[in-house]
Amino acid sequence: MKNPFQRNKRRFYALENRIIFMEAALETYFDSPTYIDSDAVGFNGQKIRKAIFNELCDTFSFQSIIETGTYTGNTSGYMATQTGLPLSTCESNRVLVALAKNRLSGIPGVKCYAMDSRDFLNTLTHLDVSSERVFIYLDAHCHDDLPLKQEIEIICKTWKEFAIMIDDFQVPGDKGYGYDSYAGNQALSINNFLPVFLQNGLAPFFPALPSSKETGAKRGSVILTRNGNFADQVVNKCGSLKKYES
Repeated sequence: MKNPFQRNKRRFYALENRIIFMEAALETYFDSPTYIDSDAVGFNGQKIRKAIFNELCDTFSFQSIIETGTYTGNTSGYMATQTGLPLSTCESNRVLVALAKNRLSGIPGVKCYAMDSRDFLNTLTHLDVSSERVFIYLDAHCHDDLPLKQEIEIICKTWKEFAIMIDDFQVPGDKGYGYDSYAGNQALSINNFLPVFLQNGLAPFFPALPSSKETGAKRGSVILTRNGNFADQVVNKCGSLKKYES
């Protein structure tokens, strides 16, 4: 028999998320119905995060971009306009998907899907994408639904060459970077996820600059690449990142 407390908690979180998403959708619809590029838009308005993204793009010459957690489409718009690459993004909230589609309709190559992130990534596995060098931005985590482990496993089974950036992740040794922490010790932290990274042959990297130099929301992130050639290139060419040493 299901625990009624857990069931009611999930219902509360689902209702809370719907209210938050609806407020975000309405505010964005009235304030910015069309995506407009600015320093405050995309990647939480974080200049260091944007510098990391741009440096990774310069280093690896990605062929496409994948995003989970579209929200209102600001980061989608930034990545697409900055690179000119085809971008596929998913969001489970259909109101936000409709909003993002309208806001990003003037940007070529952007496709928005109303899907759970795991279903979305599994759908892409049926396409001939394994040979593509891809940048993947994971931002679909929310409360008691934490799909990161499954997302990472799907990615590692499908793509050979990639760099993953996870939003809202704790940066070790720098409390100024914010991160998500959910009930049941489900913090987005290296302590909780290092085994997942190692099991999938991934090397974690963190921002080299301190949070005191960051702008915007100052959310933490971790960047993952396969151990070997990709990780070596990050070490040798990406000064905005530092490799995690356990």
